[in-house]
Formats: sequence, structure tokens, C-alpha cells
Amino acid sequence: MPTSRQKFKGIPPYDDQHIFQSSLVPIRLQVNDGSTQPKVIWKNPVTSSSRFCRPIRVRFIKESKDVIKDEFKHINEQISRLEKTKFSNGDRVGFIRHTLIHTMVDGKVIHTVMGDICTRKCYICGDNQEEFMKMKTYDHDSINPDALSPREN
Repeated sequence: MPTSRQKFKGIPPYDDQHIFQSSLVPIRLQVNDGSTQPKVIWKNPVTSSSRFCRPIRVRFIKESKDVIKDEFKHINEQISRLEKTKFSNGDRVGFIRHTLIHTMVDGKVIHTVMGDICTRKCYICGDNQEEFMKMKTYDHDSINPDALSPREN
């Protein structure tokens, strides 16, 4: 049977049968001068799309629970080391503070990281599909704040 997989030189030998990729999708850029509410300068019009998606790391490795946990650990370490970016425009100087959160995460991946055995529940509020169908209004008190920025389990 013909195959379209590409072989790459190296030890161990690599091919594109299994690819694990982490990406960054910018959501918004805002200004906060401390005197007023933050002002949004730019907002991604399609946050659930891969239109502005930028790869952080691509690995030729099969997805597994260990690979997922290793990748989250790697990404969180990089996030923790981020520093403000200084910029200038003429005589004006400013800083960009980067805030990264895990969004657009595959269900299998988030449940592996959060340690949730049941993949039929929302990782943010813990509700299942039946509870969502009954819901007329949303109770913001049920949000799990740890799920908005999951850490290694």
C-alpha cells in the first residue's frame, strides 16, 4: 500500500505519522494606563479559529497522557518565565505584559491535565451535557478558576 508519509533523517528516524503541536492564538491587545478601565486596541475577531494561530512547538511524537502532561509542563514553565516587552514610539515608552491562558484545548488533553476521569463534563464548571440542556441562566459561582489556567496535575 502506498504511503504519503515523509521520512526525515536523524536518530531516531522521524516521520510525519504522529505530530503533536502546541500553538498560540492572540485574543486581544489592550492598554491600561492605571487611571481608567483597560482600553482594547485590537481584538481577534475569530478567537475560535486557527486564523491567527502560531505554532509554539511541533514534535514528531504520538500523543499520550505522558506527552500531554510533559507539554503542559513545558508551556507553563515558558509562561512563568515571560517578561514584559518594552517598546517606544517617539518619546513615549511602554511595556507589554503578556497574559497567557490555555484555551482551544482538545477535550482529551484538558481532561488529562485536569485529572478528570469523566470526559463528558465541562472542565470549567463541572456540568455535564444534561445539565447544560436544562440551563436557562448560568451560575457564575460554579466556575472552577483553576480550569481557566490549568497547571500540571
